[in-house]
Amino acid sequence: MKTDPLELRITLKKFYLSDHNHSLEIQPFEFTVDSNIPFAAITGPSGAGKTTFCRTFFHHYINSWIEDGCEVQFEKLYSLNGIALNHTKDVVGYAPQRPFFLPNKTIHENLCAPFGWKGKSAPLQSDVEKVCQIFFLDRTINRHISDLSAGELQRLNLARMLLAGPQIAIIDECLTSLDQELASQIVKNLHENYTDHSRFLIVTHRLTDLSYVPHVWVRFALEENSGDPAFFQKSVKVNIRENVKQNNLS
Repeated sequence: MKTDPLELRITLKKFYLSDHNHSLEIQPFEFTVDSNIPFAAITGPSGAGKTTFCRTFFHHYINSWIEDGCEVQFEKLYSLNGIALNHTKDVVGYAPQRPFFLPNKTIHENLCAPFGWKGKSAPLQSDVEKVCQIFFLDRTINRHISDLSAGELQRLNLARMLLAGPQIAIIDECLTSLDQELASQIVKNLHENYTDHSRFLIVTHRLTDLSYVPHVWVRFALEENSGDPAFFQKSVKVNIRENVKQNNLS
């Protein structure tokens, strides 16, 4: 049987959070992102653990750490085309909520700098120009970071990640700072230019940003009445376009 050129299977076997007052153990779940549905979204209120989950991509199979006074323990398995990934840093790209840029440097310099840090050859100028066009930065490529708006900085954040060619691209709330029309256009550009070699995991409060994409796997991070986070309580395949038309998604 022919396999998908890029199939990402996400299996969470254990996810345990605890602090001095509360503890939470999450039920196992699994979902797959492939060419049929190249986008997965995680949505829910602030503090529900969405970013914490994304950070597990950069750890080994079993690990734990302390974050904001809360102990995080997890056991998970990510596989790409059926091959288990225990070191994902070479295939995962991460665009964080609050990115770091080199001050007093231009867009072009900030795009190319990570290649030098990793000991890699500088990207082709044609690739730099293409990614700037996709994220509407081509007219500002020589502007300094200090002259950019918050929205331009987030577009640079995304462009820098995609320029490295990740197979798994994690977008952590980067679209929220953009107006909805521009965010939807960027998702359209991602779909048209990158889904042949990348799969996307998007953390967002606005599923309508994904209105261009026909179907998306969605994991919901909800809060129970008790105030404790009910992390990833259900997984559904959502027809985004149909739900947007019916005004069922925000």
